Amino acid sequence: MGTPEFAVPCLKMLISEGRARDLVITRPDSPKGRGYSLCPPPVKQYAVSKGLSVCQPDKIRTSEFTEIVKNLAPDFIITVAFGRILPPCILDIPRLGCINVHASLLPRHRGANPIVSCLACGDEVTGVTTMLMDEGMDTGDVLMTDEMRLDRDIDFDRLHDILAQKSAELLKQTMNRISGMNSREEIKRIAKPQPAEGATLTFPVRKEDARINWDQPASRIHDLVRGFCGCQSAWCMTSRGLMKIWKTRELKPGDEQPGPGVWEKMRPGQVARADDRGLLIRCGTGWLLAEEIQFASSKKMKTGDYLRGHPAKEDLFLGNEAK
Repeated sequence: MGTPEFAVPCLKMLISEGRARDLVITRPDSPKGRGYSLCPPPVKQYAVSKGLSVCQPDKIRTSEFTEIVKNLAPDFIITVAFGRILPPCILDIPRLGCINVHASLLPRHRGANPIVSCLACGDEVTGVTTMLMDEGMDTGDVLMTDEMRLDRDIDFDRLHDILAQKSAELLKQTMNRISGMNSREEIKRIAKPQPAEGATLTFPVRKEDARINWDQPASRIHDLVRGFCGCQSAWCMTSRGLMKIWKTRELKPGDEQPGPGVWEKMRPGQVARADDRGLLIRCGTGWLLAEEIQFASSKKMKTGDYLRGHPAKEDLFLGNEAK
C-alpha cells in the first residue's frame, strides 16, 4: 500500500525480491494541473508498468474492501506513505502482521509530513524507520532504523530522494531479518516499543504555516524555506505583493557582510542588497540571502534574473507589516 513518488523505490525493491505478487493498493486518481484532469498516483503508474494488479478504494473502512484483502490471505501488508490509517479489521488480516516504512526516526515526527517537519524544525539528524503497525498513527513497535545527519543546505527535494532510497534499503533489510519467522509473536519479540519521551507530531502543510516572520532568526527562516520548498514554498508579503522564496542561504563567517552598523539601522524584512547574488534581507538576528524567488506575475527564477527585469528600488520591503 502506497501512493506518492516516495513509495516507488520500496515497490521496486519488493518486485525485484519477488515479494509483490498479489495486489498493489493505492489512493484514487486525483485531479492535477490547470485542466484538473485525473492523474494516477506514481505508485499506480509504476505498478501498471510492471503488470501488477492495482486496487484504488475510495474508502478502506468498508466490508467490500475488507473482503478483497481477506481473499488474498496475505502474509504481510506493507505500507509506505499510503496516506490513510488502517482500521483494525484490516490490521488483523495478514498472517504475520502489517509493516510500515516511515520517513523519520520515530517517535519524532509522527504523521503525514515528516520530511517537511524535520527540515522546518532544523533537525540535525533524521532517518527512516520500519515498524509493526497498530491502531495509532505511527505508534507501533520499531523493527529497524537507518539514521543520517543533515547538513544546513539540504532541502526537501534532495532529502525526499535520499530517504526514499533509504526506505527501500531498510525495508529489504527488515524483510530479510524476519524471513523464516512463522508467527506475529515471533516477529514482535525482535521489535522495540517506541519511547514516550521525544514523541512529536508533524505539523499540517498549510499556507499559513509557511508564512515567513522576519522577526525570527535567519537560521529559523532558512529552515522554513528548506522544508517547504518541495510543496507550496515559504512566502511573505512585500510592497510588491506576495513573494514566494524557494531557496535561501545563510551568511557564514567570511562571506561579504554589510558594513558596520547597517544591521542595527534596519528593520526586519528590509533588503540591504539586491544584485545577482540575491536579496540580502535583515532578519531578527542575522542576514539571509534569498537566491530563488517568485512573484505572482512571474515563474520561479533565480533572484538575479528577476532583478534584471524588475530592479529593486526602495519600494521593495519584506517586513511583516507589508501588505
